[in-house]
Amino acid sequence: MNYTLDDLREDSLRCLRSELGKLFQRQSKTIKFDRITLNNLHYQLALTLVQIINSDTEPQLQKELNTLVDYQKQLQFYQNVLRHEQQAAEEEIKRARLDTSQLRKSFELLENELMELQLRQKKRTELLKSKTDAHYAELQAKSAVSGRGRMMLSSTRDSLANLKRNYSDLVNKQVFEMRDIQKKLTSYVKTSMSRIQNDALSNVNYNQQKQRTNDAKATLNKARKQYTEAITVINCLFEQNLPLNSTSDLRTDDLLRFVRDRYNTRVQSEIDNVKKELLSILPDLQFTGMSIYDAITELIKRRIAEKEEYCKKILLRSAKREKKLKEKLAETLSELKQLRSRSFADSSRIITEINTLKNNYNNSQMTLDQKVMMLTERIKSPSSSSSFSFSPTRGSP
Repeated sequence: MNYTLDDLREDSLRCLRSELGKLFQRQSKTIKFDRITLNNLHYQLALTLVQIINSDTEPQLQKELNTLVDYQKQLQFYQNVLRHEQQAAEEEIKRARLDTSQLRKSFELLENELMELQLRQKKRTELLKSKTDAHYAELQAKSAVSGRGRMMLSSTRDSLANLKRNYSDLVNKQVFEMRDIQKKLTSYVKTSMSRIQNDALSNVNYNQQKQRTNDAKATLNKARKQYTEAITVINCLFEQNLPLNSTSDLRTDDLLRFVRDRYNTRVQSEIDNVKKELLSILPDLQFTGMSIYDAITELIKRRIAEKEEYCKKILLRSAKREKKLKEKLAETLSELKQLRSRSFADSSRIITEINTLKNNYNNSQMTLDQKVMMLTERIKSPSSSSSFSFSPTRGSP
């Protein structure tokens, strides 16, 4: 089964479309995951902190602590999802390498096809050369007829030499053109392979995946730290662990106000520490006149907008590359068609010229034989021998 240039064009376009589709699906999946999962997690965090601040009773505090534990489980789930994304990125690299090997195979098939074309051209050249040599041998065998024949033979030799020279120049020109086309195709396939490989490798950013994993680990450690600190604060505030219906002196308004003030100051300090840690992790975060949830939401929106712009630029570059690839393939096909038609036209023209030279030689040989017969008859006749004397001169028949 022969692998043509049309197959190469279809394979390259199919590879480009598949890479663009994978890139668009991956970017849309990442954007959707960032919008839904991160918004929910940060909303739960902010809501839990607000409920802890507003809680007055121990059961409500216990409920909010359970909510923090659920948030820790969700962060673990987010870390597992990031790990699955990294595995998917590695699989995409493997698929890109397989596509590169397929392009190498197609390039080898194209080189084999070019070698076959060169062998056909060589066989055609040898066939024309054998025909020319046979015609030259036939003319050389008939060179002893007369002086006129020798002159015609010399002119025929000159024409054949010119014909051979023109033919050799034409063959050399075609060989150089084939080599130039081969070099262009080789360089074009190599550049397309390198571009596809670079695009596939650039789409998977390991630094971004590692940064997400580190951010998730930092957030998980921060939640654990806050959980332990909240447990220590609650244990310090409620060491006696009295029931709700107890009538102790510790249930007075002054003590409750003191505990609430201490608790509020501790919560406010923890919120400030959380803001500082978030600023150290995310320097682009801005808390001016906004809560933690609003600031994180605004940052996520900005990053999503940047990713959308980056995806649009990638799609535009891919469209331009696909257009250039189509134009170059069309130019290559047109050059190959012109080369084939030109070689066929030149071969047919050479054959017609050889046939016309052969016919002219045969006609001149026939006229020469007729004139020689007429002269011999005149010489043999007695009436013309006395009045006619044959004195051949140079150039006269």
